[in-house]
Amino acid sequence: MSSGLAAVTNAVLACVKSGDHILVTDNAYGPTRRFCNTFLARFGVETTFYDPSIGAGIAGLFKDNTVAVYTEAPGSQTFDMSDIPALSKVAHDKGAVVLMDNTWASPLYFDPFAKGVDIVVEAVTKYICGHSDVMMGIIVGTEEWAGPVRDMAKLHGNACGPNDLYLAQRGLRTLAVRMAQNQANGLELANWLRGRPEVKRVLHPGLTNDPGHEIWKRDFTGASGLFGFVLNEGYSRAALAAMLDGLELYGMGASWGGYESLIIPANPRDFRTATTWDEPGQLLRVHAGLEDIDDLIADLGAGLDRLSAIAEPALGTGATMHRPRIRLLIGAAVALGPGKAALLEAIGRTGSISAAAREMGMSYRRAWSLVDRMNADFVGPLVEKTAGGRGGGGAQLSPLGGDVLQRYHAIEHKAAESVEADMEAFAPLLRDPE
Repeated sequence: MSSGLAAVTNAVLACVKSGDHILVTDNAYGPTRRFCNTFLARFGVETTFYDPSIGAGIAGLFKDNTVAVYTEAPGSQTFDMSDIPALSKVAHDKGAVVLMDNTWASPLYFDPFAKGVDIVVEAVTKYICGHSDVMMGIIVGTEEWAGPVRDMAKLHGNACGPNDLYLAQRGLRTLAVRMAQNQANGLELANWLRGRPEVKRVLHPGLTNDPGHEIWKRDFTGASGLFGFVLNEGYSRAALAAMLDGLELYGMGASWGGYESLIIPANPRDFRTATTWDEPGQLLRVHAGLEDIDDLIADLGAGLDRLSAIAEPALGTGATMHRPRIRLLIGAAVALGPGKAALLEAIGRTGSISAAAREMGMSYRRAWSLVDRMNADFVGPLVEKTAGGRGGGGAQLSPLGGDVLQRYHAIEHKAAESVEADMEAFAPLLRDPE
């Protein structure tokens, strides 16, 4: 096929006719989804998108005219895993054909036919070619489906030139050694990202804490270098641009699978109907290429440092703001301590957490950690963002922060035994959720 998308569309068209109904995973490649919602709908083929974690429960979505189940694992952008054997069994029991986009793992790390798939599509553009210089797709079918697929491709005049085929063959010869490096770099990079304070969540089925890890471990023999991670909420577009624009080894491009590393912002929210994407932080999709892993970590680490330096994430609101204000003020002031109090005063003077950190001779990370702990301990936003400051995002004491600081200084001047009495009186209130 002339592209991976051409492989997808011709494979699906080989299985359907007007009046049919198909089931497609909700995390499918975006253009696959558009093809179903536009072209297929125009010619009378109905599509229902299903939750990729549905497993054997997909039986409840079948209609009398359901003829095909289309899956992709892990899913596009969010890397959710699906139970391919369970989906295949239900589909075959009901007389439907199973199609799968296997581009992420390639034939090297996942054998779809062994798990019940009838028609497999691959974007050769990605790992099989491996050098980012060919656009191509392939469709591989069982004996039953190879003929209909080939006929559909011929009807559309879809073919590849001899030079492209030569380049794809060249890539196929090094697929195993390249993907071993992609896998190693991807897993190490994903594990490193789990420890970064800017990162809320890493999406990689090869990680032991990933929701799809057990399915991946059972069915797959390896992983590619493509995965995602979600930033904490509150970083501005300017901060994200500073992070990405300064990267030296990561290109910003959509077509992964080559020797080079890539990174790109993603937003799956508009491409989900059976499920929802509720993460408020920015999702970034990463392809770990063949570069030295220490260089990749250093470059991405510098980018995350730029992100933190330019944009200070907004503080969240605690769950117990309903406590009487005076109890909150007393408790926060008692527990504040001189270090945190000094930091609050510096933020009030400088209008920025980062500037306050420099004034106090501490790292930005340490300053932010203290502010974050104040927010968690005292249940209220003591610092609020302003329009000024570095990178268009400054900070100042909120009214609550000012009240807490004032209360702290009042307590600070008391006798030591009085402060201890205040702390003893407040301790049970702090533990009491009401």
